Amino acid sequence: WSKILSQMPPSIKIDSTKAIVDLGCGPAGIFIALPGNKIVAVDPLIDEYEKPISFFRKSNYPSTTFVCQIIENFETGQKFDFVFCMNAINHVQDIGSGFDKLKKLCANEGSLILSIDAHNFSFFKYLFRAIFLVALQVYILNKVPHLHRVVLPSLYFIFVLWLPFSMSRPA
Repeated sequence: WSKILSQMPPSIKIDSTKAIVDLGCGPAGIFIALPGNKIVAVDPLIDEYEKPISFFRKSNYPSTTFVCQIIENFETGQKFDFVFCMNAINHVQDIGSGFDKLKKLCANEGSLILSIDAHNFSFFKYLFRAIFLVALQVYILNKVPHLHRVVLPSLYFIFVLWLPFSMSRPA
């Protein structure tokens, strides 16, 4: 999480006053890196993680509200300054409903931090990431216009980090 947070564009500042939701948080969500922040952590298996995973106990994160729910069915009247969805959007049952939920939860001047890891084979991994980036841009431009100023530049920045080449010169 420290690496991801350090790679955020300078315009994205996360402080303890910001409302944060982590969709598909798993047992190692953003709440680990931001223990002083009030976070809503949503995952359909969150209650199950405490049994087999010895390092994860919800009681260790008193500032976090854990919600056992799938992304598409999560309901709250709250809008969030930061919507994290790390490697979870590809697990939703209905991708359109998943993206609609991200849009609904994000405040007008909020930030969406989204990642996906679609494949383990290098060629397909980068191909699927490129396809996902294009699809996400189209969705944002058409359905979430207020986010395009922050999200699209951030996506380009993150996508460059994913590119399969080294910046070092050949020997």
